[in-house]
Amino acid sequence: MSGGPATRGRRPRQIWRAACLAAALASAPRDVAAAPPPPRPDLVLIVVESLRADHVGCYGCPLPTTPAIDALASNGTRFAAAVASSSWTQPSMATLFSSLSPARHGMLGHRQAIRGEAVMLARHLAGAGYQTVGIVANPMLHRRHGFARGFEHFDDYTIAQAPGGFDDARAAAAAQRATGATVSRLAVSWLNRRDPTRPLFLFLFYMDPHYDYLPPSPFDRLFTDDPVPPPRGIAGLGSSFVPPAARDRIRAAYAGEIRYTDTCIGTFLDALQATPRGAGTAVVLCGDHGEAFWEHGRTAHGHHLYDEQIRVPLIIRAPGSAPGAVVAGQAGLIDLAPTITALAGLDPPKDGAWEGLDLSAYLKGGTLPGRPLRLDTRIGGHLRAVRTPALKIIGKPPFEVPSEIYDLTADPAETNNLAGSSPFPAGVDSIIPLLSPPSGEPPAST
Repeated sequence: MSGGPATRGRRPRQIWRAACLAAALASAPRDVAAAPPPPRPDLVLIVVESLRADHVGCYGCPLPTTPAIDALASNGTRFAAAVASSSWTQPSMATLFSSLSPARHGMLGHRQAIRGEAVMLARHLAGAGYQTVGIVANPMLHRRHGFARGFEHFDDYTIAQAPGGFDDARAAAAAQRATGATVSRLAVSWLNRRDPTRPLFLFLFYMDPHYDYLPPSPFDRLFTDDPVPPPRGIAGLGSSFVPPAARDRIRAAYAGEIRYTDTCIGTFLDALQATPRGAGTAVVLCGDHGEAFWEHGRTAHGHHLYDEQIRVPLIIRAPGSAPGAVVAGQAGLIDLAPTITALAGLDPPKDGAWEGLDLSAYLKGGTLPGRPLRLDTRIGGHLRAVRTPALKIIGKPPFEVPSEIYDLTADPAETNNLAGSSPFPAGVDSIIPLLSPPSGEPPAST
C-alpha cells in the first residue's frame, strides 16, 4: 500500500515519455525517406581503334607504348583476356553498345544498321537522367548506322567532314585528320561545359592507330631510326609482298600511333582528375578490335577471327576497384553495357535481351566463368567463331562443322589446326551448335 501513491504520481510522467518516444519513432521513417539518394557517378568510356592487347605495356608489350594506360591499370582493374565480338569496328562497337552478339544486333556490313529494337547503352543511361555525350573520330560510327542512339550530343569530328559515312570518298582523308589531340580537346571542353545537375556519360573514340600508320613527329621516329615513312595501302598485304625491313618499319609506326594516342588519353585523364568529380568517375578503356601483322599471312583487320585481331585491352578504374587487380578468364566487349549500367547503380533493361555479363563484381580481382563467346566477321567472306578460354572453333557457311579448331592452351598462336583430327578435342562437340545461325539472323550484306 505504501508504494501506491508514489506510483500513481509517476504515471503522468511515464505516459508523457512514452508519447514522446512513440512520436520520435513515428517520425524516423519519414526523415529517412526524405533523404535524397546519392548522386550517380560520372562514366567515361574510352575506345581506341585497332588496339591489340599485346601492344599495351601492362599486357606485356616490351616497348613503352602506353604509360598513361598502364597508370590507369595500376589504379584500377585489368581484365587479362578480353575479346571483341568482331575483328572490325562496326559489328564490334554495335555489340559493345547493345550487349548483343553480331548475329542478333544486325550490324554486319558497311551498309547495315543496328536493329531498332536493340536497347543501346546510351539510351538506357539517358533514361536514368544521364547527360550522354559521344565524341567519335571514325566515319564508320555514323549516326545512320544507329551509333548515335541515346546520345544528346554526338560530336562526330570526321563524320562532319564525310557526311556520307564510310561510303563517302572523303572518309579516309577525314579519318587521317581525326587526331587524338582533337578528341581530347573536345572531351575536355565537355568536362567544362557539362550540366552540373546531372551525371555525365562521356564516350570517346580515338582513331589514330588505324592503318595506314602515320604518327606525327616525334612519335613517327620513337621506335625506329629509319627516316623512310612506312608504305601506304598496307591493308591485307601478304608477307610475300613486304620485305622484312619494311615490316619492321610498319610495326614501329603502329607502335608510334599507339604512343601518340596514349599521350592524348593521358592529357584527357589528367584534366578529368582535376575536376571536382574526377576521383569518383568510373573510367572504362578498351580497344574495338586488334590488328594483324602477318601472324597468319596478312595485315590489318576484319578478314579473320584469329586472336591478334580480336584480343583487346580492357581496363576499369571505378569506385570499388582494387588498384592493380587482375581478372583471369575470358571477358568480352559484349559485357560492357551491363557492366557500365551496374557502375551507374542501375538495373539492366527490363526486356532481358542483353547477353553480356556484369563484370563489376570482379573489380577486386578473381576469375570469370568459362563461358563461350560468339564472334563474327563478313569482310571478304563470312566467318563465325566460338571462343572459350581453352578452345576456338571457326566455321564458314553453312556452319555445320568447324573448318578450324585450335587448342588455345597448347597453341595460343593458333598455328595447329585440329579440324582434321578424329575425334575432335574434348569440349569441341559441345560448342559446335553455337556456330549455327540464330533465328532471325539478317542476311549477309556489305
